[in-house]
Amino acid sequence: MAIEMYMKALQINERIGNLQEQAFNYSNLGAVHLRLENYEGAIQMYQKSSEISERIGDEPNVAKCYGNLAAVHQKMGDVGQSLAYHQKSLATKERIGDRHGAASTYFNLGLLYREQGDVEQARTHFQKAKALFEMVGDAQHAQWAARSLRQL
Repeated sequence: MAIEMYMKALQINERIGNLQEQAFNYSNLGAVHLRLENYEGAIQMYQKSSEISERIGDEPNVAKCYGNLAAVHQKMGDVGQSLAYHQKSLATKERIGDRHGAASTYFNLGLLYREQGDVEQARTHFQKAKALFEMVGDAQHAQWAARSLRQL
């Protein structure tokens, strides 16, 4: 049902030429495919959203798409691709000054490195996440990063 509704919205936005909404429609379709564990479908949708967002200069959504692609690849067990997309997401967030988004990506990288048994990289990324969360005043997420550090 969700896929059909998002496809209808996409068709409308294609017909009227609303690229930003098309990018959001593709992201939403990617999320549905991810929940259904259709990883290839999720990748296709997030890539399409990223391409449109790049074309219209919507860098926050580009960064979000990269983060979503990193999550899909992580679920597929493709650590190399996951790391590559996390790095692309982080670079975009840092370039546009999205400190909270960068903190979240550092945290996600910490989780990925911890999962891979790389304690030093995990520690480095959790520390960066904690510092940025504190800088932007997000005490709850800073505490989560601190807890992750203690668990190493």
